Amino acid sequence: PLTMCAELLPEELATYYKRLYPTHLMVQWLSYRSPAYFANREFSMTLHDDIYLRFLSYNYESEFRGALLDRRPEKIDIGAVYSCRPRDRATVSGGAFQAKEKELVIDIDLTDYDGVRLCCSDARVCSKCWLFMRIAVQVWCFRAGFGCFRAGFDCFRAGFGCFRAGLSCFRARLSCFRARLSCFRARPGPGPALRLRVPPPAVGLLRPSRHSLLDLRPHTARQLSANARTAVIEYLSLVRRPGDKQPQQGQQQPPKCHPSVAAAADAIRRQFDDLVRQQDLFGTEDRTRALLAQLPEDLRSVADTAVASWLADPDAYPSLKRWKTISKFAVSRGRQDVEQQLLIQYAYPRLDVGVSTGVNHLLKAPFCVHPKTGRICVPFDPAAVDSFEPDSVPTLAQLLAELSSASAQQQQQKPHLMAYKSTSLKASIELFA
Repeated sequence: PLTMCAELLPEELATYYKRLYPTHLMVQWLSYRSPAYFANREFSMTLHDDIYLRFLSYNYESEFRGALLDRRPEKIDIGAVYSCRPRDRATVSGGAFQAKEKELVIDIDLTDYDGVRLCCSDARVCSKCWLFMRIAVQVWCFRAGFGCFRAGFDCFRAGFGCFRAGLSCFRARLSCFRARLSCFRARPGPGPALRLRVPPPAVGLLRPSRHSLLDLRPHTARQLSANARTAVIEYLSLVRRPGDKQPQQGQQQPPKCHPSVAAAADAIRRQFDDLVRQQDLFGTEDRTRALLAQLPEDLRSVADTAVASWLADPDAYPSLKRWKTISKFAVSRGRQDVEQQLLIQYAYPRLDVGVSTGVNHLLKAPFCVHPKTGRICVPFDPAAVDSFEPDSVPTLAQLLAELSSASAQQQQQKPHLMAYKSTSLKASIELFA
C-alpha cells in the first residue's frame, strides 16, 4: 500500500521546482498557443502550514516559474479560464468576473468503489483494488463504454456525438494518477483517482433525453455550459446508485443493449474473473444475495435454488464459481443483457459528476507533489495501464536522491529542463511533452 511521507521541506520543494518541474510544458499545455488565454487561467496553491491561495494568475512562463520558486507550494490546483485575469478580479464590476471555460474532465475516484472494493477502504490502495482503475482505463480508452479511442485518427467518439481536435483529442498524457493517501486525516479524504481531460473542439452532441443533435460546432468542449456537461456525464454514467429506478422485471423480450454498453461489458469481462477472485465479490451470503437480487424475476427463482447448495458448502463454491454459474445460466436462457448489466454494475467506471459539471472546479495539477505521500502526480500511458503500479510512482525524496547521485559534471552540463533525464521522472515528462 501507499505509505505516508515525512513533512515536505521548503528546501526540497525549491530544488524540485528549480530543477525538475516542467514549467515550460505546463504553460504550453494550458495556454493553447495563446498567452492571453494562459493569463486568464486561475491557479491555486497550498503552502506550508496549510496556507491556501486562490485566484492566482500569471502572464508569462517566467512569472509562473518565479512564483513556484518563491512560494514553494505543497500543492497546485488548476482552475477555469475567466473573463479577466483572476488576480485583477477586484478591479472589475461584480458580474463581470465569470468563469468562461474549463476542460471537460472525467474523474474516476477509487473511493466510489468502496461498496464492491473489499480489499481496502477509504483512501488506501493496493494492487488488487487498482484493478478497478485498470478496467476503467480500458473501458474509456479502447473502444469501450460510451465510445472509442483511436490513436491513428486522434478522435474521441461517443454515442452522443464526437469531440475532435485538429491534431489530438484524448491524450494519454492528460490521464493523471493522483497518489493520495489521507487515512490519517480526521475526516477521510478522496483516494487515488484517474482524471481524463478532453480539451478539443466539440463537433456535435446528442442530447440523450431528446435524441436530437445539439450543435456545438462554433464552440469547444472547454466552453460547454454546466447543463451540457451534466447531460454528457449523465449519459455516460451507467452504474445504478441507491435510490435509482431498477430496470423492469419479467419483460417478454430481453431489452437490447446499446452497442457502446455492450462494448464496455466486453472490456470488463476480460478481467472480471480476476476481479471476482481477488475481491471475493460473492464469497459471503450477503454478497451472494445482493447479486441475486439484481436478477430479473424470470431468472431469480431458478437461481435461488442454487443458493442453498452454495451456502451449505461454501468452500466448494468460491466466488468465481458462483459468478460463472449465474453468468452461464443467464446466457443459456438468452439473457445476455442480464450478464452485461451485472458486469456494468460491478466494474464500470464510477464518475464523479461534480468534477465534470462544475466549470469553476479546481483540479490537481500534473507533476505537483502530494503533501501526505510525497509522490508526484504523474501522467501515464493508458496503453500501458496493465504494467502501471501505484507503488512505482516516484516520490520527491527519491527524485532528489537520484539528482544527488548524478555526477557534478553531468549536472553542470544539463540545463534546467534536462535534469529530469537522470531521474525516474524522465518517462512521465517525455510522455507529457
